Amino acid sequence: MTEDAMVTIAESLTDAVAAPGERPVVERLDSIERVLVALARAQGIHPDAV
Repeated sequence: MTEDAMVTIAESLTDAVAAPGERPVVERLDSIERVLVALARAQGIHPDAV
């Protein structure tokens, strides 16, 4: 997966997690982090080891 594709996915996740103003930014970022970690693990990447 290219870096551009990962950025696109991250931007899409940002939009999908919550509309701006719906939840605090910190909560939105925590949700995005959990999704990205799960995505990385599904691809065989261990984020804690990177």
